[in-house]
Amino acid sequence: MSAAVKRGRKPALVPSYRLHKASGQAVVTVAGKDFYLGAFGSDDSRRRYGEIVAARAAGRPLDPFARQPAERPADPGPSMAELSIAFLDYAEQYYVKNGRQTDEVDCYRSLMRVLLEPFALLAVEEFGPNELRALRHQMIEKGWARGYINRQVNRLRHMVKWGVGRDFAHPDVLARLQAVEPLLRGRSDAVETRPRQAVPPERIAAVRQVIRSQTTKDLMQLQLLTATRPGELLGLTTGQIDRSGAVWTARLSSHKTEHFGKTRVLAFGTRAQTILRPYLQPDQPDQRLFAIRRDTYASIIRRACDRAGVPRFVPNELRNTAGTQIMESHGFEAARAMLGQSHPSMTLHYTSEMTAKAVATAAVIG
Repeated sequence: MSAAVKRGRKPALVPSYRLHKASGQAVVTVAGKDFYLGAFGSDDSRRRYGEIVAARAAGRPLDPFARQPAERPADPGPSMAELSIAFLDYAEQYYVKNGRQTDEVDCYRSLMRVLLEPFALLAVEEFGPNELRALRHQMIEKGWARGYINRQVNRLRHMVKWGVGRDFAHPDVLARLQAVEPLLRGRSDAVETRPRQAVPPERIAAVRQVIRSQTTKDLMQLQLLTATRPGELLGLTTGQIDRSGAVWTARLSSHKTEHFGKTRVLAFGTRAQTILRPYLQPDQPDQRLFAIRRDTYASIIRRACDRAGVPRFVPNELRNTAGTQIMESHGFEAARAMLGQSHPSMTLHYTSEMTAKAVATAAVIG
């Protein structure tokens, strides 16, 4: 019986590739049996490891004495590592807004770190449903949330689709991967994230008390006053803000729905202006007002929640909170305008282009 079973833990579906020091070979242990893969670090050992991982995910019996076929195709085509490198080079150029790479690039890098450990040397043509399920189980064991795993699998399919369009792979590869069903709520071992919701005022107050960063406190208050997304505030520059009226406005050049042809205008009333004023940099109009990353902002709030002893929330939930408060105090259309939601059903979710309405609402809120 394996040590994991003795301790009462579920054995890992994706076992580790390890060095057997006595022999210098690579070894992997599955169901208490050691599978020797050949010289540690060699291409053949990596390929054998990937095959065992895929067989394990498919539930196929494993023969610890099985060897690699004596003859392999002279050129099985590009490997998953080669596809990943080529796609990442493309992604770093494509996923750019205002001269900066978007978070999508980091998501692909995260995917590749998990993908390439077992499958770097596997030919793209040989990466099929069993390999995808094995990869997905590895994501589960890393503690990734179900929704994020499904999105990462879709990114992998997109990467393969990109490769198909450039003769890295046959279209059949993509068709096989598309046949793998997504993880469903309540039908997998993946972590479930709770739905975003409004945060009670007393919880926000408790968190603000333990936060030392004035910038973080100001960002939180701005979100509550303006119902903005954290990324919208963190990308804001002095040059974007029109301060000619009683209510300041900022027409965003980059925002979440710009690729749908939507316009996003932020509105800042008097209280929001008071918070913003110390951050303005008229001599550097293109410089971001807040020198903090979005993930850092979220991390500060999470740690503050823990110190305050309250349930965690994320910055986007402050937007939910603001939307709910605006809808209760000023009505449905005011909430739509401040949130920048063009479809009424999205306002009901956490309650747009209606700039005039947003300005009027901001003037009342402050």
